[in-house]
Amino acid sequence: MAASRTGTLCAISAFVWWGLSPIYFKQIGHASSFEIISHRVIWSVLLLTLVLVIQKQLHTLKEIINDRRKLLLLVGGAILIGGNWLIFIWAVTNGQILETSLGYFITPLVTVLFGFMLFREQLSQAQWIAVSIACLGVVIELIQLGRLPWIALILATSFACYGAIRKKAQAPAVAGLAVETLVLLPVALTYCLYSNYTSQTVFTSSFYDGFMLSLAGVVTTIPLLLFTAAATRIPLSTLGFIQYIGPTFTFFLAIVIYQEPLSLTRLFSFSLIWFALALFTLDGWNRLRKQRKTSASLPE
Repeated sequence: MAASRTGTLCAISAFVWWGLSPIYFKQIGHASSFEIISHRVIWSVLLLTLVLVIQKQLHTLKEIINDRRKLLLLVGGAILIGGNWLIFIWAVTNGQILETSLGYFITPLVTVLFGFMLFREQLSQAQWIAVSIACLGVVIELIQLGRLPWIALILATSFACYGAIRKKAQAPAVAGLAVETLVLLPVALTYCLYSNYTSQTVFTSSFYDGFMLSLAGVVTTIPLLLFTAAATRIPLSTLGFIQYIGPTFTFFLAIVIYQEPLSLTRLFSFSLIWFALALFTLDGWNRLRKQRKTSASLPE
């Protein structure tokens, strides 16, 4: 029960952070998406290595590398999260924050499906009703768009697959993420060297730009560490619905701060999804209370 509580807190913190992350990426939006993601990788590797050294856990990298199954899973995770980052950054810096919000509203539906199919996680009747309502909201949103929302679909599928892979790998949060960023490091370094050689880099254009890009490691690493810590402690079905926190924050950022257009149909579809989240959360809370009462009544 303590692990479940810790996992829930880690998940909430991660998705609040991700929900507010467009503010950061808007500040460096004049850099190319490839340069931003390259700095995300490079600075994340440095930060994660420092954390492993402080924790005296560098040996865990060797253990993962020697475990072929874990290594292959984390290589797959690296490819998925790298693609997810790239699409998200491009969308945010090109005025498509609302569609990224839709993508991460769809993600929990895919995550719940993976939890049911891959890990045999069972949902209660109320939770299935919540999933159905959320699906209806997503369908209405797709209809009102009148086109295939490729940004949203790629973000949803890639991140849900990433969560499933991390759960399967069962790798330590810091070491696992370090391996994933190390897989992406050669590509990131190559791009940075190329952009510097062709004078297309933003990193060296001013102190402010250099400082902001160097923060990419912190912006990237902290929520991912929280997420991977949560993924190993709570069911994917629970994790899937906590994910609605992130896109809800992003939704309000897009409307209130960046003034992207919002139709009544879109507002209705998002409202259905929020109602589904409330229903799922209430049912989970009631089940947790019953478990606690049952545990308290058992003889020692």
